[in-house]
Amino acid sequence: MGKLTLNPEYNLFEREGRVFASSRQVAETFGKRHDNVLQTIREAIDTVEGFAPEFSGANFAEHTYVDRGKRYPEYLMTKNGFAYIVNGNEANLINRIVLGVDAKQYRLANGIADGESIRPHLSAEDMAMVECLQRVDIGLLAAGLAFEQRKTALNAYLMKMRQRLTA
Repeated sequence: MGKLTLNPEYNLFEREGRVFASSRQVAETFGKRHDNVLQTIREAIDTVEGFAPEFSGANFAEHTYVDRGKRYPEYLMTKNGFAYIVNGNEANLINRIVLGVDAKQYRLANGIADGESIRPHLSAEDMAMVECLQRVDIGLLAAGLAFEQRKTALNAYLMKMRQRLTA
């Protein structure tokens, strides 16, 4: 396996011409604890509804980093692995804002099978709000807002949307 190098300009890793982001970067960028990001990746890899072995092997690589002389685990992920983890976090952020719970809790409360999409079970109004907030969130991400800033902005936008509907 080729040398692993950090590209300081973009905070990316490169191995044999392939670009990777680290689980630590995901945690920092999206305001999550690194151990929770690691758990999300491990659960996705380990569950039947998660990744096919080909996907996880091609898109996630276990790695370690050194901090203050001690080794810690992390995952390096390709663009596809990154997209899966980030989109899951962003979807749960929007679900919590619109529905008051994440997708897993919504499934439990509404008798929806594990791994089944909740979208067909949403009301037309909730679905419209989820889709609208997803579009707004893309703009906020592109503008470089941090997780807490996006969360605040999305909550404020949803309140305005609901006020317009009741006016």
